[in-house]
Amino acid sequence: MAGSTVKIHRSRALSFKKLSFLYLVFIVFYFLSTSGEYIKHYHSLYKTQETLNNKYLSELNVIECKKLADFTLRDQSLELFRNIEANKSELNNFLGNKLAFEEKSKETKFCKKFVQNGSYDQLKSKILNYVSLFPSYYQNELLTQFGLDIQGKNPLITELPNGYLLNVFNYFQTVVLKSAIQELKINQLPKKLITQKEPVTEETKPSNKNPFLQSLRSVYYIGENVDFSIFCSDTVQPQLIVNNDYLQLKKEKNSIYHANWTPIKIGQYKITVSNSTHTQTQDVEVKSLKLNFLENLQEVVCNMNESFTLTPYLSNGLKINDLEFKSNEAIISIEENHLNITPIVEGRFNINVKLGSKEIENLSLFSKINTLPKVILNDKYNQITNFTNAFALNTTLSNWQVTEFNMVLVLADGSKKTFHSNNKYLSNEMLDNQKSLTEGASIIFEQVKLLYKDGVKTTIGRPLYIKK
Repeated sequence: MAGSTVKIHRSRALSFKKLSFLYLVFIVFYFLSTSGEYIKHYHSLYKTQETLNNKYLSELNVIECKKLADFTLRDQSLELFRNIEANKSELNNFLGNKLAFEEKSKETKFCKKFVQNGSYDQLKSKILNYVSLFPSYYQNELLTQFGLDIQGKNPLITELPNGYLLNVFNYFQTVVLKSAIQELKINQLPKKLITQKEPVTEETKPSNKNPFLQSLRSVYYIGENVDFSIFCSDTVQPQLIVNNDYLQLKKEKNSIYHANWTPIKIGQYKITVSNSTHTQTQDVEVKSLKLNFLENLQEVVCNMNESFTLTPYLSNGLKINDLEFKSNEAIISIEENHLNITPIVEGRFNINVKLGSKEIENLSLFSKINTLPKVILNDKYNQITNFTNAFALNTTLSNWQVTEFNMVLVLADGSKKTFHSNNKYLSNEMLDNQKSLTEGASIIFEQVKLLYKDGVKTTIGRPLYIKK
């Protein structure tokens, strides 16, 4: 065995080690130098897509629509375009400045957040509604262009490298605009020039006398108020049937009929519209609506007689005003897209949520008495006072002293001004701004930091709310 041993001269061994080390350095520098190259490439593509989309947008805006279906397609295309634009703005705000594109993990975090908080479900629902406006023979191809599979997943969002998501959003906008333009141009052609047609039967043959369901979604939810809009220029009033139930139609101007339907059971439904000569049918699904919140309910802190907010997430196109929130143990109001809730009892309290006459959720939360030190206003003589004569911020606990705080002015129109003090005193700027407040404005003292008399321990004081 000793005869088979290979001996390497010391100088040659050092050369091998040096070569191995250089290869290692080369590999490291290769990864460091190429990690952002595809990002720069996609960023250039992003600018090209922006230019193309602006061209398509201008073209779509000048197309003349004559039929109600064309108006609906153009308006919903522009609405979906604006929704995607809002997603792009959200991504840009998350990434920050341009240098953030080089931070490989940032966009991955955004994609995860985009899916988990329901934003992707909202976008998917709007895309499905948009696709439903096209002929059935083109819908599957359109869904493929959007990257949607049978399970509703979209690898274009979840499985592509960093730096590409802005291009995905731009690509979605391109599909929306280009598909709408093509369909509207086809609808304007004389019928004899249209070479590609949907399979025609007596029941689905399109004509000016055929009743058309406008903007019908494929999915609805229990308790939702569904408004059917039907276009029929025939002199005979059409009939609307949901499974075996006839719905009452109300005629509006320009041959438009309306009917309302509130589903009360989950399942598959067949919607049928017919007049004396034609029939149109479409299948829809009714699901049970499960209410989610952008906030994690397990992490919500509820204090008795202090307000907090919850933001419902509704992925099916419903709005918060479509729901009814009631509680015997809390005061609830709707402000823009969120709930403002003030518990009036200590302990567990319930919030009942209804969609129409159907209860969809019964939330159970817990409130406690706020044990944080109470914050008060003092005048120049260190006496408790109102905001008009306020000079300093203090606490009812003699062993604690205010060291800094924020003062937020919420004006009657909803705009805010924030001021900061590095001590317990109200600055001249704070006092001057409070004098100009009009009725309906609010003053909030928050992030009040307190220092214990030992000069070491700190805590946060209870926020102080004042209504003008």
